Amino acid sequence: MTPTRKDALDLPARRRIVDAVAEHPGLHMRALAARLDLALSSLEYHTYHLVRTGHLTTRESGGLKAFYPAAGMDRRDKDVLFLVRQEAVRRICIHLVLHPGATPKDVKEAVGISGPTLTFHLRKLRAAGLVAELPSGRTKLLTLTDAERVANVLVTYRASLLDDVVDRFARTWLELRRP
Repeated sequence: MTPTRKDALDLPARRRIVDAVAEHPGLHMRALAARLDLALSSLEYHTYHLVRTGHLTTRESGGLKAFYPAAGMDRRDKDVLFLVRQEAVRRICIHLVLHPGATPKDVKEAVGISGPTLTFHLRKLRAAGLVAELPSGRTKLLTLTDAERVANVLVTYRASLLDDVVDRFARTWLELRRP
C-alpha cells in the first residue's frame, strides 16, 4: 500500500531522512545514505515515497540525485546548491565571486585542477546559466552571472558543505557585507 502524505512520516527512518534533508539540503543520494548510515536500497525506497507524498523534492543530473525539502527553498538556490556540492565547482565559484573577470588560467591555478577538468565544470556552470565568458584578446574573462546568489547560497548552507574554504569565504563575505 502506498503511504499518504499524512502517514508517510510514521516510520522513524522517513522522519530521520526528512530531518537530515532539512538540515543538509542538496545532499546526494550516497552522501545522505552515509550520513544516515542507511543502506542505499533502503534510502531509495523511503525517498521514493517521501517524494511521491510531497515531503521532498529532487534534482538529477549526470548520474547524481540530490534531495531538498519540498518547501522553503527557492528553486534557483536549489540549482546553485546542487552544483556547489561538488568541491571543484565550489572552489571555482568562490574564486569567481572573489575575482570576477578571472581568466581560465587564473582559475585553473587558483583552484588546482587541470585544464580539461576546468573545461568540464565550466561547461556545467554555463549550461546552468551561472557563468558568463567575455572575450578578451586571445583569452576570455569569466564571471558569475549572479555572484550575489552564489555567495549567499555558500554562506547560508556552509555548515552542510563541511569545507574549510567555504567557512573562510563565508567569514570574509559577511565581513564585507557588514554595514
